[in-house]
Amino acid sequence: MNAGRLSQLLMWCSKNGISIDPDIHFVDDPHTGIAVFSNRPIASCTTLATIPKSALLSVRSCSVSEHIPFVPYGHGAHLALSFALHAELARGEHSKWFGYLQSLPQRPVPIAIFWGIADALLAGEDAREARMWITGTSVDEELVDENGNDYLDEARKYYQDVVQPVLARLRISSTLGSFLHAYSLVSSRAFLVDAYHGLSMVPIADAFNHASDNHVHLESDFDVCPICGDLAECSHDRGDASNARRPHEPQSRTTANMDTVDMCTNRAVPVHAEVFNTYGSRLGNAALLARYGFALDENGYDAVTLHKEDIWGASVVAGGYENGHAAQRAPISEEFLTDVYREWSRSRWSLAVDVSVLVYVPEGLYTISGCARRMYINNDVQVSVQAWLCCAICTIILGGEDASLDTEDIVMVLGKAMSAQVQIESALQGDDEAHTTLDIDEEALTVVNHTARTLSLLCTRRSTNKAHNMEELDNLLNVLPENRLLTRWAISLVLAERAVLESCAAAWQGLVDVLESSRHTA
Repeated sequence: MNAGRLSQLLMWCSKNGISIDPDIHFVDDPHTGIAVFSNRPIASCTTLATIPKSALLSVRSCSVSEHIPFVPYGHGAHLALSFALHAELARGEHSKWFGYLQSLPQRPVPIAIFWGIADALLAGEDAREARMWITGTSVDEELVDENGNDYLDEARKYYQDVVQPVLARLRISSTLGSFLHAYSLVSSRAFLVDAYHGLSMVPIADAFNHASDNHVHLESDFDVCPICGDLAECSHDRGDASNARRPHEPQSRTTANMDTVDMCTNRAVPVHAEVFNTYGSRLGNAALLARYGFALDENGYDAVTLHKEDIWGASVVAGGYENGHAAQRAPISEEFLTDVYREWSRSRWSLAVDVSVLVYVPEGLYTISGCARRMYINNDVQVSVQAWLCCAICTIILGGEDASLDTEDIVMVLGKAMSAQVQIESALQGDDEAHTTLDIDEEALTVVNHTARTLSLLCTRRSTNKAHNMEELDNLLNVLPENRLLTRWAISLVLAERAVLESCAAAWQGLVDVLESSRHTA
């Protein structure tokens, strides 16, 4: 984007009542786009931009709003806003938001869902090769919904069934490629604003780039009337208590003009520094590539996703059950895993995880619903408690003991196994005496041993699903041209996952070795 477009954006902001603090300025890089920088030190709790909600581009405010079914959240909201944005982009200078729209990327944002896809104009050699590399990584999880439905397939169907017929009737020019362009902009730039507008494009707020250690955040009064958007009491509120503020939403502000979205600092900003927002807490590079089209060089929130089907398969092999009747059984169901996890989370046994070195409770994810989708290995080479429980439950089932055990009994076996594992971990930490003094229930030792073997095998399998070893991957990166950015990100992700998986396999094999050493000594 050239300086003229940046000037046009700022002029449009001024005309539409958007207030920008003079202590910040905008820089436009031809390769990376707009960024926000400080002119002088900025204190915490400073409002850097105030955007009237009348300036938002949403399904409610766009010129074709009457033709777009409103969806409050989820992928449906993403598709609906993509429709709204696509229509405004197609209207060009006739759109109310033209001054803002002309500042947006003119080509699709390279989100991973589009890599190698001709429809999205990302079918070049770099995108095709990058797509090949991310197949089989944690990015796969980001390209489908919780039921396994492909987001790109849903976007194509939505365009054909909803967008194209409406815009054809309105005589607005439209192609699937231009709709997917809008889809990529929504994916990488939209904010959930309030109960009325829902997911929205927020001019200026989307100019702040992402960092995990962010300076600013978006504030908005979420609980407006979902029918008319009024923040104050209105006729729709009578007899309706649903507008009570939810505990996790931002507190109401007391500025003179309440009908705004604000970008506020949550920590001090040094002079001449880029001012960062965060697009979401704890986002690893797999999520960043899939949703925003970029990756960080160092990302402490990277995690490798595990699947219960793969855990079951590894457990069968680790226990030597390949040729037995148990191998023919279906993997444990999500419902069964959820029932056990619910009972586990209520029990005293769950407290043992707090002192485990190899197992962790994902921050903010100690919830019951969807626990089967919360199976990870984090960047510290720890397995989530949900994944550990899944492995241990597979051990119990393959051992043929589950038929005589109810959920409460299974949780007791799991608890004893976790307590035993914590003792064994102390031996791994260098307690020489612990190698020969393990006095643990034999059933618990069996569960720990099989679980550790399962996790070691699972990680080894995942780490070798690509033909290249770590050294070869490093060499590929070193000779890769700088303009092959997508492939570079993809190989870097594979390298990071490989390092985590190899370290995790070694850690669990170390636990097995301690057990074997103890048994030989006994």
